[in-house]
Amino acid sequence: MFRGLPLLGFLAFLLFLIATAPLHLVWPYVKPQLGKLPVEVRSVVGTVWQARVQIANPQTGVLDLDWKLQPLSLFSAHPAADIRVQSEQLNANLQLQVSPSGTVNLSNGDVFLDSALLTPMLRKNRTEISGTLEASQLNVSISSLKPLQIQAVSGRLVYSGGKASFPVNRNTVQADVPMLVAEMALDDKGNLQLPVTNTDREAVSQLFLKTDGWAGVKVYKRLLDLTGQPWNGKEGPDSIVFEVSQKIL
Repeated sequence: MFRGLPLLGFLAFLLFLIATAPLHLVWPYVKPQLGKLPVEVRSVVGTVWQARVQIANPQTGVLDLDWKLQPLSLFSAHPAADIRVQSEQLNANLQLQVSPSGTVNLSNGDVFLDSALLTPMLRKNRTEISGTLEASQLNVSISSLKPLQIQAVSGRLVYSGGKASFPVNRNTVQADVPMLVAEMALDDKGNLQLPVTNTDREAVSQLFLKTDGWAGVKVYKRLLDLTGQPWNGKEGPDSIVFEVSQKIL
């Protein structure tokens, strides 16, 4: 009954060596295998077990990515880690787990985002917004990035409210946007849908992320009514008055 103990001990020792290996020594061997990354890796500090990586790209700026492997998960087929992402405009905490099939599961996510982080993307569509976004109890299961395949998603997004400007009928209008709430869900085609409501649960907008990487937003007339914006048409509050989309993945 003890014949397997030496092998088990050797495997445990091997895992210990891998987990405690300095990341700056491992990274030069791993980097070529990853191909072209969407971000620039500026520095790596720590070990495979517990590390900090500084990354950057034009959209997000500089981010500090910290992770800590969960010890018991190393002995299973589902390695997991606690993840934290920080910058001046972003703070995110979540748990990451990878299955043998390659599915990535993000769970128990809490994200705080300053809307200034979205400014470069929004300005391309003549839109600006202030305030903060918070995501709570975020759970996402992703089986592929290209094409994007989301198997499951849940979570709640809350926008604090703030100043905004956006195009309406070829004009740019200024508005005070109230607090808004969105519940994340998948439609029958696997596209991510975020129906946005006011605090009275009335629809004001619809955000989406399709499996082909296109994201977009639809704005209903009700949002114009809430922000006190004039409208010459006879459309009802559930009519779409503004729609824009952009490929982001």
